[in-house]
Amino acid sequence: MCAKLAAPVLLPLAAALCIQKAYTRRVQMSQVADVTLLAEFVRFLETGDVAPGAFAADVFFDLNVPSWRYQIQGHEAAAGLFHSEEPARVHVGAVISTATGFVAETDYETIEDGARIYYRAVSLVTVHDGQINNLVHYCTGPWDEATRARQAREAPMLRPDA
Repeated sequence: MCAKLAAPVLLPLAAALCIQKAYTRRVQMSQVADVTLLAEFVRFLETGDVAPGAFAADVFFDLNVPSWRYQIQGHEAAAGLFHSEEPARVHVGAVISTATGFVAETDYETIEDGARIYYRAVSLVTVHDGQINNLVHYCTGPWDEATRARQAREAPMLRPDA
């Protein structure tokens, strides 16, 4: 049963809004087990290693990068997907629990072909039976030093830490 939303509502972390045709209802979320997989997800971004205990054997990846989209499935296909000459330095921003997992905002730097590369991403991670089984990843793509310098010149950030 949904109640009509008259004004914006702030909810505790363990609740969410179900929005259907301007109506809302509270939905209980199980965030404890799901967000504990955040560390394994970050390790995957850092090294490309797929931890079998954290990722389902048939884990599905839907990867959205600038001007392209591709999908892969399973540990073997995903192994090394995020790889570089050294482990990436991942910064985790906002992490929001969902009814089925979490959304994580990340940015990370790594070395590719001897050059420093920067990425920004938002990932929707779905957890089933205590394992990550689906990951939708939206990424800005690789920004080399020249791209970062151009960004700073042409569109300086109002909130550099955001």
